[in-house]
Amino acid sequence: MAGIGKSAVVFTVGERMRSLKVTEEMNVEKWLVGTFFFSHKHTKRCMAAYFFMTLVYQLASNFPSIRKDVNRAICNNPALLNPNTPLCNQMEALFLQPLWKL
Repeated sequence: MAGIGKSAVVFTVGERMRSLKVTEEMNVEKWLVGTFFFSHKHTKRCMAAYFFMTLVYQLASNFPSIRKDVNRAICNNPALLNPNTPLCNQMEALFLQPLWKL
């Protein structure tokens, strides 16, 4: 199924969801937090090490209440931004803990 446009379709859906204007009357409970597409051609997008960092950046950009917790986690442990840091550590400190506070 290589080369039939799966990523292009998902990318388009992500772009449309990002530009979707959600009003209170819509009673929407699910939001697109961010996107990440793995690519063999791009150095930083072919490694899982950048997965959580990319999603956390998008999350903090879209939700100011989470930004403070993410900044605090990074200040307390700058190694979280190192691509060699275990993914489970990045996920816990940068993604899960800030989300639990919502």
